[in-house]
Amino acid sequence: MPTIQRKFAVLKQHCEAVGRAYEHIHRTITAFCSIAETDEEARAMVQPEFFNLLKRMGLCVLMGSPETIRKQLAELENVGVQEVILSFPDTLQLDSLRFFAREIIANA
Repeated sequence: MPTIQRKFAVLKQHCEAVGRAYEHIHRTITAFCSIAETDEEARAMVQPEFFNLLKRMGLCVLMGSPETIRKQLAELENVGVQEVILSFPDTLQLDSLRFFAREIIANA
């Protein structure tokens, strides 16, 4: 989350410089999400090279069990993220999306 914190700090400084209220900006990020019953299963769903590419590009990656994903989402909220647009590894099959809806959204 340090990258996101740094970007939000830059945004806040820019807002101050131009006289715009930082609080009026809806802070949204895009994240890749690999969710499974266990952290190990979630990692196995993603090729290591692809994961490394996402990280090198500075993209947010949420990966793990429902409990791990909930913690990662809480960390994002704590650094000021207000909305997350998610991308899943198996979007054509919708399995991860359904699992996320059942385990994360339903328990929010």
